[in-house]
Amino acid sequence: MAENKNSIIVYAEWIKKFEELEDDEAGRLIKHFFRYVNDQDPVAPDRLTKIAFIDIEQCLKRDLAKWDKTKNSRADNGSLGNLKRWHNDLYLKVQNNELSIAQAIEQSKNRKPSHGDNQRDKQSQNVAKIAVNANGNVNGSNNTNSIDRRKLAFSKSLIPFVEKYGKDVIRDFCDYWTEPNKSNTKFRQENETTWSTPLRLSRWAKSDFNKHKTPATKGATDQSQNENLFK
Repeated sequence: MAENKNSIIVYAEWIKKFEELEDDEAGRLIKHFFRYVNDQDPVAPDRLTKIAFIDIEQCLKRDLAKWDKTKNSRADNGSLGNLKRWHNDLYLKVQNNELSIAQAIEQSKNRKPSHGDNQRDKQSQNVAKIAVNANGNVNGSNNTNSIDRRKLAFSKSLIPFVEKYGKDVIRDFCDYWTEPNKSNTKFRQENETTWSTPLRLSRWAKSDFNKHKTPATKGATDQSQNENLFK
């Protein structure tokens, strides 16, 4: 067993081996097993125990190698985290393979932590908090506000086309495609599986469809908003 390792994996499939042994043989094998994992360097009491323990020993060694690799990886990650926070220049050298982790740690022992690096770390954390708060505010808004924002964004995307098609055409186009469904969760344009604003506007302007009145179900608020937007 390695230092500070207090647990092992016992595999259920090993029962097949123990079932084939007499009780006294199984007892000697299990005692040999526990002496081995407790670093007592046991010598097998007989030939049968020695043979039966071969594959168990190999399995224990493989598990130990995996444990060592995981432990070292976690230690390296912790060291890299400290370097990134307090000695960012050394951290970058490790990332660029200019220094090993051990070399960077050794150099960091002979210098004071960089407050500039720590400050940058705090600034990054503040930016992350702002992003989380902003996202939380968006997700926490009610459905009506959400669809209104999306409709407004769609309306603003039409502004560049006012000069080409005129404000009346754009306003009618916008009123038609921002009509909400009955549950007020989506508007007409969002139900389209494909969409190209330039192509839709071109067909709209060439057809008589743009001369039709907007549906009576349209809300006065939406129409007023679009009229103000495309003045």
